Amino acid sequence: MYRVVIDTNVMISGILWRKGYSRNVLLYWLKGAFQLVSSTEILNELIRVLRGEFEWDDIRAYRWYRLIGSLSDIVFSVKEYRGSRDLSDNKFLQCAVEGNAKYLVSKDKDLLSIESFHGVQIINVTEFVEILESLS
Repeated sequence: MYRVVIDTNVMISGILWRKGYSRNVLLYWLKGAFQLVSSTEILNELIRVLRGEFEWDDIRAYRWYRLIGSLSDIVFSVKEYRGSRDLSDNKFLQCAVEGNAKYLVSKDKDLLSIESFHGVQIINVTEFVEILESLS
């Protein structure tokens, strides 16, 4: 089973929109098609964005925090990785490497421009859905 880190932008798109590739990624995850790897830093960013940018109340946002946290392999990294020109993206690289992920799925151009980092393939949502569909 693939171990996968999903960028916050993909996760939020999947949560907010009823259709599209990001939503498909979440549905595949919930069906057990891959093991989601996450970190407290990624989960905290998710909550911050849902509450701050989308004005979700604490209870609604925390439900997703708990769901993702309970169904993910949470990585507690001790080593810092720097590979993105956007320093705030390094938490995804760190989680992917420390969590032995095969893929980091993102819509972020800074991350996608890296393509591969310490053996982790960085791919967009469409590519990842195509990979998952080919396994079905």
